[in-house]
Amino acid sequence: EEDENTDNSSSKEEGKDKKEELETATETETSKQDEDKSGQATDADNEIEDDKSSQQKKIYLTFDDGPSKNTSLILDILKEYDVKATFFVTGKTDAYSKSIYKRIVDEGHSIGLHSFSHRYDEIYASLDNFAKDLNTLSDLVYEATGYRSKFYRFPGGSGNAVSKIDMSTFIRYIDENDYTYFDWNVENGDATGKRLSVEEVYNNVMNGVKRVNNSTILMHDGPDKDTTVEALPSIIEGLLNENYLILPISEETKPVQQIKVSNVVRD
Repeated sequence: EEDENTDNSSSKEEGKDKKEELETATETETSKQDEDKSGQATDADNEIEDDKSSQQKKIYLTFDDGPSKNTSLILDILKEYDVKATFFVTGKTDAYSKSIYKRIVDEGHSIGLHSFSHRYDEIYASLDNFAKDLNTLSDLVYEATGYRSKFYRFPGGSGNAVSKIDMSTFIRYIDENDYTYFDWNVENGDATGKRLSVEEVYNNVMNGVKRVNNSTILMHDGPDKDTTVEALPSIIEGLLNENYLILPISEETKPVQQIKVSNVVRD
């Protein structure tokens, strides 16, 4: 049953045909000498060519907690379908992880920051800790890619109940330092402790996107998220067959926020 729902081989070609007909300009800029090309979609990447496509529902595939072995597999799948996504990365200093940071950028995806340590008790212990963690990761990604990302995703989301310090403290810091933070409004379910089947991951996404106009989908590319990798081709095919427009996060993207920055930072 899982294969019938999520792994229809004929749907792959159909999905690609839909992609060619409906996708707007989201080309990967291939020149490594162009400093402005990397780390986020450019205006040209996200331009909607006509009124019909501008009415399409937008989908933002986002992956948290990498790099890991699964990140390279996800990048391979995205490349096969010519789809761009957004990776909110953590801090890893080994050669493989640095190469993945660079590959994300070089292949035209958006890269965002998700904390260096991903240790909630340390990150949210104080504003100084939070700032140090953020700046350490920012420098690491810049060193590996040449790109200074200004996209952020709070560990646990901006509305998390873990931080003992009011999240408005960290939101103000993010805003004052010209970052934009992105939460999510659809989940594939891989953040739970339970290992979900490929079919469950697929259904969580496809049912979730029906409930909102534009979807920022939370997924994870950690080393134990194999079913997310396995479900991704069917998810992409399903979204394309439903005429969704799959985009990477850019400066033009309206952020989904559990705690809206406008409710914290007032002019």
